[in-house]
Amino acid sequence: MKYKLVILFSVIFLVACNQSIDYEKDEVVAVLMGEEILFEDVLKQYPIRTDYVDIFLREEVIVQEAKETGIVVTEEEVEELKEPFYNAIQDVDMENFYERQGEELGITPEEYFELWSETYLTRDTYIQRYIHSVFELPDEDEEEEWEKEVQQHMADLFFEYQENGDLVISDY
Repeated sequence: MKYKLVILFSVIFLVACNQSIDYEKDEVVAVLMGEEILFEDVLKQYPIRTDYVDIFLREEVIVQEAKETGIVVTEEEVEELKEPFYNAIQDVDMENFYERQGEELGITPEEYFELWSETYLTRDTYIQRYIHSVFELPDEDEEEEWEKEVQQHMADLFFEYQENGDLVISDY
């Protein structure tokens, strides 16, 4: 659970700190394994800014890799994660984020929160399971090195997908 919260809070603190992009929601950001990823898909998790699009695509590669290795995340599992997740983020003030993102998608902040949290929990569970299938959990004194190894592995996969043509990023 500690690692999940680290990822969540690192995402939260990134809001509004990088360059915006002019876009249309139905515009293609990338093609991953033949499937189009639209700006609308990115909006379900992040504002449309350069760094966030990159983060989203990196996460998508890991989710794809997890699925290819046989990892499955069910709707029931995501539902079970919602209550502890909601309790963990109840003190985090993200109301403006939900309002802005909901407005971009044409839905209410409440609808956006539900969409965002379900999407986040699904993607995060795939990512966490994948990481745990590739790396053993570290001892406390090895956490920093472990995190570097995980980040490097994720970066290597991202570039491997690009080199193989499995991920084609549009010029946006």
